Amino acid sequence: MLKWVREGEFNDRHIHIQSQRKEGTGQWLFETLQFQQWMERKSSPVLLGCGIRLSPVPETLRKKKRLLLFTAGAGKTFLSSVVIDHLLGRQSHDGVAYIYFGYQDQLRQKPIDIISSFTKQLLGQLPELPPDIESSYDNMTKKSERPNYEALKGFLFSLPRRFASNGKRTYIVCDALDEMHEYDQRQELLPLFHDMKDGGFEIFLTSRPHPADVRVSFANAVQLELTPHHNDLQGYIQEKINRSTGTKHLIESSKTLNFEDVISALIASAEGMYGPNLVFSGLSLLTSSPVGFCLHILMLYTYVSNRLRILSPRSFGRSIKHPRMARSN
Repeated sequence: MLKWVREGEFNDRHIHIQSQRKEGTGQWLFETLQFQQWMERKSSPVLLGCGIRLSPVPETLRKKKRLLLFTAGAGKTFLSSVVIDHLLGRQSHDGVAYIYFGYQDQLRQKPIDIISSFTKQLLGQLPELPPDIESSYDNMTKKSERPNYEALKGFLFSLPRRFASNGKRTYIVCDALDEMHEYDQRQELLPLFHDMKDGGFEIFLTSRPHPADVRVSFANAVQLELTPHHNDLQGYIQEKINRSTGTKHLIESSKTLNFEDVISALIASAEGMYGPNLVFSGLSLLTSSPVGFCLHILMLYTYVSNRLRILSPRSFGRSIKHPRMARSN
């Protein structure tokens, strides 16, 4: 019957992200007062992760934010996966459904696909299938019919009540609202999320802030700002260096570099702490050898790519043509 609701698997992306995530990433999130209040139902049922910060945010501005802020490169998707695993691993065995939105998946993530995926995930976590949905299944399969959008929405909105009858809660996790198409996806799904909030669902969302519709729709989200956690960045960079035999050997064989200085410099670059002048002129430690020069270029690339990302996420580079290619067209 679950295949009748939706064909195909829903967890391939999550499994891939799990495999890329360093153990211990994002555990600090669960210690924040805001997350704990969300889990304890002492705040809004919607927790929104939103933000891209290229330089330190002034304290006066920080106090005005009403969104859960993540910095580009801080691993919003990794954090979403951590939250998913945290919710799925609770002894209460609550209902948990999730989706990772992506630019490349827009055609496969239409509103009906999202609703059918949520419904399938949650139905699979119930001890038995609801009689009314089983009845619909029997009636429709006799006519070789499948549920349409409205039918699936009805199934989905009936499920929080089913979980609540067993003392359980119903969670939805959606990563990267900004990667949805504004008209084909968000125009219908943003109001749906608000309906779900009022229908017994508890929702964790992430997004960059540039879509105006996301900013307006969730202007009153939980007040929480998250910035890249030093330990997460340190562990991620350390793991990448360890996996690269060449990079590890270059650092170990250098007379002027050590792992601690390299990791600290790359963390600072990833956090946007180096402005253009400092990137070019203030890294004598890293530019005193060929190895250091390569790391300097890497830091500069990180700095520039962080800034280009806000102009046109994931598509800026694809729009640039080589001069020879441009002349040949």
